[in-house]
Amino acid sequence: MKRGHGKGRGRGGYGRPAAGGRDAGAAPGPAGAWPGGRPPALERFSQNFLVDPNTSRKIVDAARVGAGDAVLEIGPGHGALTTILAERVGRLRLVEIDRALVWALAERYQDEPRVEVIAADVLEVGLEALLAGAARWHVVANLPYRITSPILFALLDVAPRLAAATLMVQREVAERVVADVGTAEWGTLSVHCQRLADAAVLFDVPPSVFRPRPAVMSSVLRLQFLEAPRVSVADEAQFRRTVRAAFGHRRKTLRNSLMSGGWDASEIDAAAARLGLDLVRRGETLTLDELAALADALPIER
Repeated sequence: MKRGHGKGRGRGGYGRPAAGGRDAGAAPGPAGAWPGGRPPALERFSQNFLVDPNTSRKIVDAARVGAGDAVLEIGPGHGALTTILAERVGRLRLVEIDRALVWALAERYQDEPRVEVIAADVLEVGLEALLAGAARWHVVANLPYRITSPILFALLDVAPRLAAATLMVQREVAERVVADVGTAEWGTLSVHCQRLADAAVLFDVPPSVFRPRPAVMSSVLRLQFLEAPRVSVADEAQFRRTVRAAFGHRRKTLRNSLMSGGWDASEIDAAAARLGLDLVRRGETLTLDELAALADALPIER
């Protein structure tokens, strides 16, 4: 399993997959061509490989997957989690950007029809395409620090296709996902994740179980996706726009933040009056229910 990735991509609303990967001089080759028989970590991808078998087993145990499940693993790297998943699940789809790692994984699982290796940048390939072939998928991943939030938003965009996601992320990101209203961590990521899933931080993972070691602590985060959003809204794009505006300027009052989001003062005042909402408040004090009601009360941009 690796940590790291190329440059971050934008998040979509919140193809045949193209091969990505290493420098041109690092073309795939026989396993023995690399030190230790495995492609080394590359600094340009900020790669850190999970090397502790006990941690790998603990993460897969936390995913709670079995023979009847379809699993998408993002960024399998050297296969620390893949090896265990392949023994347990009915279908395993691996998506990896690094050509050398793709080659090594494809060679390892060439005689295993339940395992499919796809060379792709997960943020460029459509997740809908990656989730074809099963009604609902589990996602297991050691997410790259640089693009953790974009991947989380991409997963939220396909939430109806997902049963659960068990993800290793930077501890700071995990804390934001499970944050409470009114805290410094409560924000856009918290709102969207908690609206669509039950979120929990399961355990921390120290730098010592990676090679090379990252500079920060990691945490394993589990998202158990709901059958329906916790709070319904009239228009999804309008809700995202409202949340983005409410948290876009954390030092501003809600009224000023919404004006920065493109609404006129009269539109904001009318919506607040209808809801009995104090516009002197700040976005981080708004509950999920209040944000949904505000989105429905504000005019939709056409």
